[in-house]
Amino acid sequence: MPISAGFTAPGGENSINECCACDEAKYEVTFEGLWSRNTHPKDYPSLEHLTHFSDIIGASHSPRYTMWTYDGYASDGLKELAEWGNTQKYEQEIREQTSEVRTILKARGLWFPDVQGTTRAMFHVDKYHHLVSLASMLGPSPDWVVGVSMMNLCLKNCSWINEKSLFLYPWDAGVDSGITYMSPNSPSIPREPIKPITTSDPNDPRSPFYNANSDVMPPFARLTFRKEKVYPSECKDPSEYVLAWRSAGAETETSEDIENKNTMHRKFMDTVVVVQRYLR
Repeated sequence: MPISAGFTAPGGENSINECCACDEAKYEVTFEGLWSRNTHPKDYPSLEHLTHFSDIIGASHSPRYTMWTYDGYASDGLKELAEWGNTQKYEQEIREQTSEVRTILKARGLWFPDVQGTTRAMFHVDKYHHLVSLASMLGPSPDWVVGVSMMNLCLKNCSWINEKSLFLYPWDAGVDSGITYMSPNSPSIPREPIKPITTSDPNDPRSPFYNANSDVMPPFARLTFRKEKVYPSECKDPSEYVLAWRSAGAETETSEDIENKNTMHRKFMDTVVVVQRYLR
C-alpha cells in the first residue's frame, strides 16, 4: 500500500545520517502522474495541452548534500526547474558535488496527453550515498514542484528497502508569488522559504488548492522505489567512499549510464543465446 505523505520530507527507517548496510544496491524509481481535470477540477488550466510534469532531476547522495528541503531556499538550479522546467542548471549544481553524489537521476517528463503516464529511472546507493532526492515542475505554474527530499533507503537491520511507494503533493519553491496555475510572473525578491502547498496555505480562495472545509488534497503523483539488485560488498568507513570518488577522476554516473549498461548486457546475452543455438 502506498504511503500517503503530504510532506515528502526524509523517509526511511533510520536517521538520515546513518546507514550500516555494507552491500550496495540498484533501484528503479517509477513516477506515475495522477493529476487531471477529474482529480483537481478547481481552476484546472483551460489550456490543457500545457499541463505537464517536467523532466525529473535528482540524485542518490550523502547526508552532506541537500538538493532541496522544507523551509530552505531554492538554489538557482531549483529556480530554473520550478519556473521553466529546465533541468540543466540543476544537473550542473549536482555534478559539482562530486564525492557526495553517487548517481544523477534523470527521467523524461510527462506531457499532455500522457500526464497520467509513467516514467522511470535507475540509480545506485551505498553506505555513504544512501539518500535520494528528486524534483519535477508541475506545469503550468508559477514555481510549483513535486518530489522527495533526502529519502533514506537504508534500514536499521543494515539492509535496503525492498519497495516503497508514496504520494506526491505540490511544493512552493519560493521564487514566484503567483497564486494560480496561469498567474503572470511575480518574482519573489528576496526568495521565500520552500514550503508545502496545502488547502489553507496560501490562505487565498483564488488558489486552486484552497478548501475552507477540508485539509485533504488529492495527490498529484505517485513514486515507487523498487530494489532491483544487491551487490555484495565489504564494509568500508564513510571516508573511504569519499576518497574513492575523489580519486576516481571520472564523471558522476547518471541514470542513463545505468540503463545503457543494462541494454548492452541484454544485447550481449541475446547474442550468447543465438551462438549457443547455432553451435548445437
